[in-house]
Amino acid sequence: MWAYTELSLFPARMSVAEQAAKDFLDSLLAASDFDSTSESDAVSVQPRTKRTRYTRPRQNPLLSSLAMYLDEEGPWAKPDTLEAQEFRRDFRVPFAIYLYLRDLLKANDAFSKDGKPDAMGRVSAPLELKLLSALNILGRGTVYRELVRSTGMSETVIRDFFSRFIDFVSGPLYPTFVHMPQTKEEFLDMTAEFRQAGLPGCAGATHDLVSDGPPETLSLSLSLLISRSLSPVLFYRSYSHCGTGSMDCVHVLYDMAPAQHRHLYTGKEKHPTIAFNVIVNHRREIMSVSNGFPGATNDKTIVRFDDTVTQIRTGNFFPSLEYQLHSADGSLITCKGPWLLVDGGYHRWRCLQGPDSTACGLDSRTFSAWAESIRKDSECTFGILKKRWVILKNALRKHRPEEVSKIFRACCVLHNILLRHDGLNEVWQKGRAWTGPNDMSDLEEIEDVFETLVGEGESSECEELFEMQDPEGKALDHSAAPAAAGGTAACVAEVDKGYETFRQLLATHITFLLAKKKLVWPSRT
Repeated sequence: MWAYTELSLFPARMSVAEQAAKDFLDSLLAASDFDSTSESDAVSVQPRTKRTRYTRPRQNPLLSSLAMYLDEEGPWAKPDTLEAQEFRRDFRVPFAIYLYLRDLLKANDAFSKDGKPDAMGRVSAPLELKLLSALNILGRGTVYRELVRSTGMSETVIRDFFSRFIDFVSGPLYPTFVHMPQTKEEFLDMTAEFRQAGLPGCAGATHDLVSDGPPETLSLSLSLLISRSLSPVLFYRSYSHCGTGSMDCVHVLYDMAPAQHRHLYTGKEKHPTIAFNVIVNHRREIMSVSNGFPGATNDKTIVRFDDTVTQIRTGNFFPSLEYQLHSADGSLITCKGPWLLVDGGYHRWRCLQGPDSTACGLDSRTFSAWAESIRKDSECTFGILKKRWVILKNALRKHRPEEVSKIFRACCVLHNILLRHDGLNEVWQKGRAWTGPNDMSDLEEIEDVFETLVGEGESSECEELFEMQDPEGKALDHSAAPAAAGGTAACVAEVDKGYETFRQLLATHITFLLAKKKLVWPSRT
């Protein structure tokens, strides 16, 4: 149109080519029968088809397959029925714990709107169904999509509630179930367990725990944490000493590690993980969980940033805790300061004792074998935790490491709740004699050595070493540790002054009890 108008305005200036172009345009206009005046009218006559929005029919959650569990009087509410066993198999908690968690959520303001009708008056998914979906995700590793049909809820609703549930369990609920003893009564209850495990009243005097710490409140005291587990210096028939907790690192698969940081999360497991430093007692009860660290970080580095271990090492937890160990001739040596049972991957701090693969002496090998056996409680705890909560065994598809840490802490809380519900956190009343790591010939050798030492009145190398380190006869204190040397690489094991001395005391003590056949392996049944 524009070209045709331009050419018609200046007919005298058109060349032959321009005239040919004009004739071509005229022929096109004639063939199309185009009327410029009626163009807008023609368009307005043809209305545009209106697109309709597809609305998915909303399911009623009360008609879903899991809605039957809303009946609190159903057969699944009776612990001895097959339906109750199936309920626990599907959601990993008994029906009573499910009701307990439901009541906690209803009392929390963050869940006050769950289960109420929306602004349009439509029926909302009840809180009970949302809780069942969250437990199924944790215990069975179910993805959100699989729960849509069984619950009648959308993926968005399930995802939102799961996030809020994890925040609640790993936040306000965490210090209630994962903590160290905080009162004197709780502390005495833990020491009563050790007295029962040591079977006081048999041959020899009973030496109870000596403490001049705060009598009323022992808030966040490591001695309380320590006293909640069973120690290799406790399982014999005449004495009661300070116990220890077992500590180790556990790795959780992290599938959504950032590509630029993937090498930081990939360690010995050959795939990205997040590591946690965990302290447990011998009853598989979790007492402390550190922050999450990239999987390539070794145990020596992680333990530096564990607040619980830091307070143990610096003597801020019940530093006046005293207990007694046996020397080779049966005399008692008073030691001070709690300690933890670990594997060989940690620093050689005085508060961290464990087996030594390079031990050459008979007493050192005996202690290493005993410590290696006792500290398996941490490995058993990790195995139970991952078998019970399958989400920890599968690769967690969470973008932020903080979300992985929350999920792990939530599983630890639920693990301790189940221990208390099943009565598995009760004192282990029974035990059986431990015959040592080797055959009976070595045990007879141990007995002969100690009988010779006691008969001739000679002192053992352990006692002489102790006297050299403490000529004034004061209690050996391993709670106060020197600061780490500047510039020391994190992967190099640090050795505290007095570490070998205290370790030798423990080794001599364990060997003495073994020779006297007073070393008892703890047992629940």
